[in-house]
Amino acid sequence: MDYDDDGTQDLISGSYDPGDVYLIRGLGEGKYAEVESISDQEGTPLVHHPVEMKRHLDREEKNEDAGEADQDDALNDRVASFGSWAAMMDWDDDGDLDMLIGAFDGSLFRRTNVGTRSDPKWSSESVPVLAGGKPLQVNHHANPVVADWNDDGLQDLVVGAGDGSVGWFRNVGSASKPKFDEWQELIGGPSNSIYVQQYLSEGMSRAPGTRAQICVHDYNHDGYLDLLVGDYSDVYDVPEQTTKQRKRLAVIVQKYNVMNEKVAAVQEKISKEMKSGDMTNEQAQAEMEQIYAEAKSYFGGEEDPIGKLLGESRVSGSVWLYLRKPSSTID
Repeated sequence: MDYDDDGTQDLISGSYDPGDVYLIRGLGEGKYAEVESISDQEGTPLVHHPVEMKRHLDREEKNEDAGEADQDDALNDRVASFGSWAAMMDWDDDGDLDMLIGAFDGSLFRRTNVGTRSDPKWSSESVPVLAGGKPLQVNHHANPVVADWNDDGLQDLVVGAGDGSVGWFRNVGSASKPKFDEWQELIGGPSNSIYVQQYLSEGMSRAPGTRAQICVHDYNHDGYLDLLVGDYSDVYDVPEQTTKQRKRLAVIVQKYNVMNEKVAAVQEKISKEMKSGDMTNEQAQAEMEQIYAEAKSYFGGEEDPIGKLLGESRVSGSVWLYLRKPSSTID
Protein backbone atom coordinates (compact mmCIF):
# COMPACT_ATOMS: atom_id res chain seq x y z
CA MET A 1 0.00 0.00 0.00
CA ASP A 2 1.07 3.61 -0.55
CA TYR A 3 1.50 4.94 3.00
CA ASP A 4 2.26 8.57 2.11
CA ASP A 5 0.65 8.98 -1.34
CA ASP A 6 3.98 9.45 -3.14
CA GLY A 7 3.17 6.95 -5.87
CA THR A 8 5.45 4.24 -4.49
CA GLN A 9 4.19 1.14 -2.72
CA ASP A 10 5.26 0.75 0.92
CA LEU A 11 4.93 -2.03 3.49
CA ILE A 12 3.20 -1.81 6.87
CA SER A 13 3.75 -4.49 9.48
CA GLY A 14 2.72 -5.16 13.04
CA SER A 15 4.89 -7.20 15.38
CA TYR A 16 4.66 -9.77 18.13
CA ASP A 17 7.05 -8.16 20.58
CA PRO A 18 6.90 -5.31 21.49
CA GLY A 19 3.79 -4.79 19.33
CA ASP A 20 4.94 -1.66 17.49
CA VAL A 21 3.68 -0.97 13.97
CA TYR A 22 6.47 -0.58 11.44
CA LEU A 23 6.82 1.24 8.12
CA ILE A 24 9.10 -0.02 5.36
CA ARG A 25 9.18 2.77 2.81
CA GLY A 26 9.30 1.85 -0.85
CA LEU A 27 12.12 3.44 -2.84
CA GLY A 28 10.99 2.15 -6.22
CA GLU A 29 12.46 -0.55 -8.45
CA GLY A 30 11.82 -3.16 -5.77
CA LYS A 31 14.00 -1.43 -3.18
CA TYR A 32 13.01 -0.47 0.37
CA ALA A 33 14.37 1.78 3.10
CA GLU A 34 15.27 0.49 6.55
CA VAL A 35 12.45 -0.46 8.89
CA GLU A 36 11.14 2.39 11.06
CA SER A 37 8.74 2.29 13.99
CA ILE A 38 5.69 4.54 13.58
CA SER A 39 4.87 6.85 16.52
CA ASP A 40 1.80 8.88 17.41
CA GLN A 41 1.65 12.66 17.91
CA GLU A 42 2.95 12.28 21.48
CA GLY A 43 5.98 10.27 20.35
CA THR A 44 4.67 6.95 21.70
CA PRO A 45 4.97 3.91 19.40
CA LEU A 46 1.77 3.35 17.44
CA VAL A 47 0.41 0.41 19.44
CA HIS A 48 -3.08 -0.68 20.37
CA HIS A 49 -2.56 0.10 24.09
CA PRO A 50 -0.63 3.43 24.09
CA VAL A 51 -1.39 4.38 27.71
CA GLU A 52 0.23 1.21 29.02
CA MET A 53 3.10 1.47 26.55
CA LYS A 54 3.82 5.05 27.64
CA ARG A 55 3.95 4.00 31.31
CA HIS A 56 6.33 1.19 30.39
CA LEU A 57 8.61 3.51 28.39
CA ASP A 58 8.57 6.10 31.20
CA ARG A 59 9.75 3.42 33.65
CA GLU A 60 12.53 2.42 31.29
CA GLU A 61 13.62 6.01 30.74
CA LYS A 62 13.74 6.67 34.49
CA ASN A 63 15.34 3.28 35.07
CA GLU A 64 12.77 2.66 37.77
CA ASP A 65 12.85 -0.59 39.66
CA ALA A 66 9.19 -1.31 40.36
CA GLY A 67 8.55 -2.33 43.93
CA GLU A 68 7.36 -5.82 44.67
CA ALA A 69 3.73 -4.68 44.95
CA ASP A 70 3.93 -3.01 41.53
CA GLN A 71 5.56 -5.87 39.63
CA ASP A 72 2.25 -7.11 38.21
CA ASP A 73 1.30 -3.63 36.97
CA ALA A 74 4.73 -3.18 35.40
CA LEU A 75 4.45 -6.54 33.63
CA ASN A 76 0.92 -5.77 32.41
CA ASP A 77 2.11 -2.44 30.98
CA ARG A 78 4.98 -4.22 29.25
CA VAL A 79 2.85 -6.87 27.54
CA ALA A 80 -0.40 -4.91 27.00
CA SER A 81 0.44 -4.18 23.35
CA PHE A 82 2.05 -7.54 22.66
CA GLY A 83 1.01 -8.83 19.26
CA SER A 84 -0.23 -6.41 16.61
CA TRP A 85 -1.70 -6.77 13.12
CA ALA A 86 -2.13 -3.55 11.14
CA ALA A 87 -4.36 -2.45 8.26
CA MET A 88 -5.14 0.99 6.84
CA MET A 89 -8.60 2.34 6.07
CA ASP A 90 -10.13 5.72 5.33
CA TRP A 91 -12.41 5.37 8.34
CA ASP A 92 -14.30 8.67 8.05
CA ASP A 93 -14.12 9.14 4.26
CA ASP A 94 -12.05 12.33 4.61
CA GLY A 95 -9.44 11.38 2.03
CA ASP A 96 -6.64 10.22 4.33
CA LEU A 97 -5.88 6.78 5.72
CA ASP A 98 -6.42 5.80 9.36
CA MET A 99 -4.88 2.78 11.08
CA LEU A 100 -6.56 -0.34 12.40
CA ILE A 101 -4.52 -2.47 14.81
CA GLY A 102 -5.54 -5.97 15.82
CA ALA A 103 -4.41 -7.28 19.20
CA PHE A 104 -3.15 -10.56 20.59
CA ASP A 105 -6.33 -11.03 22.65
CA GLY A 106 -8.52 -10.76 19.52
CA SER A 107 -9.71 -7.17 19.92
CA LEU A 108 -9.33 -4.40 17.34
CA PHE A 109 -8.48 -0.70 17.73
CA ARG A 110 -8.45 2.42 15.55
CA ARG A 111 -5.83 5.17 15.51
CA THR A 112 -7.09 8.26 13.66
CA ASN A 113 -4.91 10.09 11.14
CA VAL A 114 -4.96 13.72 12.31
CA GLY A 115 -2.51 14.70 9.59
CA THR A 116 -2.98 14.41 5.84
CA ARG A 117 -2.90 11.70 3.21
CA SER A 118 0.69 12.58 2.27
CA ASP A 119 1.88 13.37 5.81
CA PRO A 120 0.13 11.02 8.25
CA LYS A 121 0.10 11.95 11.94
CA TRP A 122 -1.50 9.68 14.48
CA SER A 123 -3.85 10.52 17.32
CA SER A 124 -2.72 9.48 20.78
CA GLU A 125 -6.15 7.93 21.45
CA SER A 126 -6.70 4.25 20.67
CA VAL A 127 -10.41 3.63 20.05
CA PRO A 128 -11.94 0.12 20.24
CA VAL A 129 -13.68 -0.94 17.04
CA LEU A 130 -17.25 -2.12 17.67
CA ALA A 131 -19.17 -4.94 16.02
CA GLY A 132 -22.82 -5.52 16.79
CA GLY A 133 -22.64 -2.67 19.30
CA LYS A 134 -19.89 -4.35 21.36
CA PRO A 135 -16.08 -4.28 21.15
CA LEU A 136 -15.10 -6.47 18.21
CA GLN A 137 -13.64 -9.75 19.44
CA VAL A 138 -12.23 -12.82 17.72
CA ASN A 139 -10.41 -15.81 19.17
CA HIS A 140 -6.98 -14.14 19.56
CA HIS A 141 -4.59 -12.75 16.92
CA ALA A 142 -7.01 -10.32 15.25
CA ASN A 143 -5.64 -9.90 11.72
CA PRO A 144 -7.84 -7.30 9.94
CA VAL A 145 -8.20 -6.77 6.22
CA VAL A 146 -10.36 -3.96 4.79
CA ALA A 147 -12.39 -5.08 1.78
CA ASP A 148 -15.82 -4.67 0.22
CA TRP A 149 -16.67 -8.33 0.73
CA ASN A 150 -20.30 -8.15 -0.43
CA ASP A 151 -19.72 -5.60 -3.21
CA ASP A 152 -22.16 -2.99 -1.87
CA GLY A 153 -19.74 -0.07 -2.14
CA LEU A 154 -18.88 0.01 1.58
CA GLN A 155 -15.66 -1.11 3.23
CA ASP A 156 -16.14 -4.18 5.42
CA LEU A 157 -13.72 -5.97 7.72
CA VAL A 158 -12.50 -9.50 7.08
CA VAL A 159 -10.60 -10.70 10.14
CA GLY A 160 -8.41 -13.74 10.69
CA ALA A 161 -8.19 -15.24 14.16
CA GLY A 162 -5.75 -17.22 16.28
CA ASP A 163 -7.88 -20.36 16.15
CA GLY A 164 -7.50 -20.38 12.34
CA SER A 165 -10.98 -19.07 11.59
CA VAL A 166 -11.78 -16.14 9.30
CA GLY A 167 -14.89 -13.99 9.66
CA TRP A 168 -16.65 -11.12 7.95
CA PHE A 169 -17.92 -8.00 9.74
CA ARG A 170 -20.34 -6.29 7.37
CA ASN A 171 -20.40 -2.50 7.26
CA VAL A 172 -24.07 -1.64 7.87
CA GLY A 173 -23.29 2.05 8.32
CA SER A 174 -21.96 4.42 5.69
CA ALA A 175 -18.65 5.40 4.06
CA SER A 176 -18.12 8.27 6.52
CA LYS A 177 -19.63 6.53 9.56
CA PRO A 178 -18.85 2.82 9.38
CA LYS A 179 -20.84 0.53 11.63
CA PHE A 180 -20.06 -3.16 11.69
CA ASP A 181 -22.41 -6.07 12.17
CA GLU A 182 -21.54 -9.17 14.20
CA TRP A 183 -19.09 -11.85 13.03
CA GLN A 184 -20.18 -14.05 10.14
CA GLU A 185 -17.92 -17.05 9.77
CA LEU A 186 -16.27 -17.56 6.39
CA ILE A 187 -13.84 -20.31 7.43
CA GLY A 188 -14.00 -22.38 10.59
CA GLY A 189 -10.98 -22.85 12.84
CA PRO A 190 -9.47 -26.27 13.62
CA SER A 191 -8.81 -25.45 17.28
CA ASN A 192 -10.19 -23.41 20.18
CA SER A 193 -6.78 -21.81 20.79
CA ILE A 194 -3.76 -20.61 18.82
CA TYR A 195 -2.25 -24.12 18.93
CA VAL A 196 -3.06 -27.18 16.86
CA GLN A 197 -1.27 -30.49 16.54
CA GLN A 198 -1.33 -32.67 13.45
CA TYR A 199 -0.22 -36.30 13.40
CA LEU A 200 0.83 -37.36 9.93
CA SER A 201 1.63 -40.87 8.82
CA GLU A 202 3.51 -41.45 5.58
CA GLY A 203 1.52 -40.19 2.62
CA MET A 204 -0.79 -37.97 4.65
CA SER A 205 -1.08 -34.26 3.83
CA ARG A 206 -1.38 -31.36 6.24
CA ALA A 207 -4.76 -29.83 6.99
CA PRO A 208 -5.29 -26.08 7.64
CA GLY A 209 -3.88 -24.87 10.95
CA THR A 210 -4.29 -21.95 13.33
CA ARG A 211 -3.14 -18.27 13.50
CA ALA A 212 -4.83 -17.22 10.26
CA GLN A 213 -2.86 -14.57 8.37
CA ILE A 214 -5.10 -13.42 5.56
CA CYS A 215 -5.17 -11.68 2.22
CA VAL A 216 -8.39 -10.79 0.38
CA HIS A 217 -7.93 -10.74 -3.39
CA ASP A 218 -9.70 -11.73 -6.59
CA TYR A 219 -7.19 -14.52 -7.16
CA ASN A 220 -8.63 -15.94 -10.38
CA HIS A 221 -9.98 -12.66 -11.82
CA ASP A 222 -13.58 -13.85 -11.94
CA GLY A 223 -15.00 -10.75 -10.23
CA TYR A 224 -15.34 -12.37 -6.80
CA LEU A 225 -13.07 -11.74 -3.83
CA ASP A 226 -11.22 -14.84 -2.63
CA LEU A 227 -9.20 -15.65 0.49
CA LEU A 228 -5.55 -16.54 0.92
CA VAL A 229 -4.83 -17.82 4.43
CA GLY A 230 -1.44 -18.48 5.98
CA ASP A 231 -1.33 -20.70 9.06
CA TYR A 232 0.64 -22.47 11.81
CA SER A 233 0.71 -26.07 13.05
CA ASP A 234 2.82 -28.31 15.26
CA VAL A 235 3.30 -31.43 13.14
CA TYR A 236 4.28 -34.84 14.45
CA ASP A 237 5.56 -37.41 11.96
CA VAL A 238 4.03 -40.74 12.92
CA PRO A 239 6.13 -43.82 12.07
CA GLU A 240 4.62 -47.15 11.10
CA GLN A 241 2.92 -48.56 14.19
CA THR A 242 1.44 -51.75 15.51
CA THR A 243 -2.26 -51.86 16.37
CA LYS A 244 -1.33 -51.58 20.06
CA GLN A 245 0.81 -48.50 19.43
CA ARG A 246 -1.94 -46.82 17.39
CA LYS A 247 -4.45 -47.37 20.17
CA ARG A 248 -2.03 -45.99 22.75
CA LEU A 249 -1.37 -42.89 20.63
CA ALA A 250 -5.12 -42.32 20.16
CA VAL A 251 -5.66 -42.38 23.93
CA ILE A 252 -2.77 -39.98 24.56
CA VAL A 253 -3.94 -37.56 21.84
CA GLN A 254 -7.49 -37.58 23.23
CA LYS A 255 -6.21 -36.73 26.73
CA TYR A 256 -3.97 -34.03 25.23
CA ASN A 257 -6.91 -32.45 23.37
CA VAL A 258 -9.09 -32.45 26.49
CA MET A 259 -6.29 -30.78 28.46
CA ASN A 260 -5.72 -28.25 25.68
CA GLU A 261 -9.42 -27.30 25.68
CA LYS A 262 -9.36 -26.97 29.46
CA VAL A 263 -6.39 -24.59 29.33
CA ALA A 264 -8.03 -22.53 26.56
CA ALA A 265 -11.25 -22.27 28.62
CA VAL A 266 -9.35 -21.06 31.69
CA GLN A 267 -7.42 -18.51 29.61
CA GLU A 268 -10.68 -17.19 28.13
CA LYS A 269 -12.28 -16.96 31.57
CA ILE A 270 -9.30 -15.07 32.97
CA SER A 271 -9.25 -12.68 30.00
CA LYS A 272 -12.95 -11.82 30.41
CA GLU A 273 -12.77 -11.41 34.19
CA MET A 274 -9.62 -9.28 33.99
CA LYS A 275 -11.30 -6.96 31.47
CA SER A 276 -14.43 -6.66 33.62
CA GLY A 277 -12.43 -6.07 36.80
CA ASP A 278 -13.78 -9.22 38.47
CA MET A 279 -10.31 -10.72 38.84
CA THR A 280 -7.08 -9.26 40.22
CA ASN A 281 -3.61 -9.83 38.78
CA GLU A 282 -2.73 -12.07 41.71
CA GLN A 283 -5.86 -14.18 41.24
CA ALA A 284 -5.19 -14.50 37.51
CA GLN A 285 -1.58 -15.52 38.09
CA ALA A 286 -2.60 -18.11 40.69
CA GLU A 287 -5.24 -19.61 38.40
CA MET A 288 -2.86 -19.77 35.45
CA GLU A 289 -0.15 -21.41 37.56
CA GLN A 290 -2.67 -24.00 38.71
CA ILE A 291 -3.85 -24.95 35.22
CA TYR A 292 -0.32 -24.95 33.80
CA ALA A 293 0.86 -27.22 36.61
CA GLU A 294 -1.95 -29.62 35.72
CA ALA A 295 -1.09 -29.44 32.01
CA LYS A 296 2.69 -29.63 32.40
CA SER A 297 2.99 -33.30 31.50
CA TYR A 298 1.09 -32.74 28.25
CA PHE A 299 2.82 -29.64 26.92
CA GLY A 300 6.47 -30.56 26.54
CA GLY A 301 9.24 -31.41 28.96
CA GLU A 302 10.61 -34.76 30.04
CA GLU A 303 7.20 -36.16 30.96
CA ASP A 304 5.51 -35.28 27.65
CA PRO A 305 3.85 -38.59 26.62
CA ILE A 306 3.49 -37.62 22.95
CA GLY A 307 7.12 -36.52 22.79
CA LYS A 308 8.22 -39.83 24.26
CA LEU A 309 6.22 -41.72 21.67
CA LEU A 310 6.82 -39.59 18.55
CA GLY A 311 9.75 -37.32 19.33
CA GLU A 312 9.71 -33.55 18.87
CA SER A 313 7.19 -31.84 16.66
CA ARG A 314 8.13 -29.56 13.77
CA VAL A 315 6.60 -26.17 13.15
CA SER A 316 4.87 -26.03 9.80
CA GLY A 317 3.06 -23.29 7.91
CA SER A 318 1.21 -23.23 4.61
CA VAL A 319 -0.83 -20.81 2.51
CA TRP A 320 -4.32 -22.00 1.60
CA LEU A 321 -6.47 -20.68 -1.24
CA TYR A 322 -10.25 -20.43 -0.79
CA LEU A 323 -11.98 -19.50 -4.03
CA ARG A 324 -15.41 -17.90 -3.87
CA LYS A 325 -17.94 -19.84 -5.87
CA PRO A 326 -19.53 -17.68 -8.59
CA SER A 327 -22.94 -18.96 -7.51
CA SER A 328 -22.48 -17.88 -3.90
CA THR A 329 -24.14 -14.75 -2.57
CA ILE A 330 -23.62 -12.92 0.70
CA ASP A 331 -26.31 -10.57 1.94
